[in-house]
Amino acid sequence: MPDTRKDSRLRWDKAEKTLELADFSLDVEEFGGFRLAARVSDFDFDPERLKQAETAPGRIDRVSFNLDNARLFTAFIVPTLLSQLPADADPAPAIENYKKMATAFIDGLPAENTSQDSKAALKGFVADFPRPRGKYSLELSADPGVGMKELKGFAGLTAILARTKIEATRQERKVVVE
Repeated sequence: MPDTRKDSRLRWDKAEKTLELADFSLDVEEFGGFRLAARVSDFDFDPERLKQAETAPGRIDRVSFNLDNARLFTAFIVPTLLSQLPADADPAPAIENYKKMATAFIDGLPAENTSQDSKAALKGFVADFPRPRGKYSLELSADPGVGMKELKGFAGLTAILARTKIEATRQERKVVVE
């Protein structure tokens, strides 16, 4: 059985009204791992406000995601994504179409918020799909932060992206065949 390590650290500062997920991670030997971190400001735990997205308190200031993929993403996430495609057809053309759309979306990200290196890293992940191998990182930081109600649908996506800095890296993993 592979060695598995998991960790999570959550901090709530009531006076500052900040909620910080300092680390939510999982590492599985031979599969790789992931780490998620985030910071939310203007947040409180008012049960009435938490019930609906329109009144949910908080603004997402920063989200970072790191993936060290040996097989973790391919084994656990890709099957779920592929299951959304029609079962009676070859998925390859649909995957290629989604990859083209994702690449065009990445190319359209504002240059002032997303460097060419970050765009190349994101496009590398897309090109490697459905079998990305390597270490990937993605950090999104918005100023001002993104309100919870702004996350409803795609209508405000352009405005959100206009104020969101996107940093991404990609480090390929050599595949060793024995």
